[in-house]
Amino acid sequence: MSHPDSIVEALYGPPAQTAIRQLWENPADRESLRRAMGEEIARREDLVLVNPSLDLLFLICATSQFADDEEECQAVAAFTHRSIARMRGELPLPSLLDPPLPFAIKTLTSLSFFFGAMVRRHERRGAPGPDFYRDGSCHRFRMLGYCSIARHHREWENFLAERLGA
Repeated sequence: MSHPDSIVEALYGPPAQTAIRQLWENPADRESLRRAMGEEIARREDLVLVNPSLDLLFLICATSQFADDEEECQAVAAFTHRSIARMRGELPLPSLLDPPLPFAIKTLTSLSFFFGAMVRRHERRGAPGPDFYRDGSCHRFRMLGYCSIARHHREWENFLAERLGA
């Protein structure tokens, strides 16, 4: 994550901004600052995340208690950011014809934010159910080297739905 000036300005008043900027200069303090900012984002009810930046999504993902490491949080943040950016009026529901990574990303996003739509599609149109897509997504994430995301798939679904869902 780059220097978080815009995020710091959105979350904190001037006295705290100065202290945070000074702490940010020490690499040893950055992880705890990321967690604190992520928790502040989650706590703030007045903060509306219509089109969150990648840095903001990373800070949110970094507050997860189950992620193996920062790389996992960065990947989930990037995948979520990519999905949100591509939504623009259509649900990112996965298709069995999607290439492996887009399928896995769309599935994670759909199970996180549009679970009801996936269930309705299954019940009304005979599409495969959410478990089928989850299993396929986990398999593809593992195949592509994102084993920790595959291992924590259901946790990420719940986490993203809770922190970013409507």
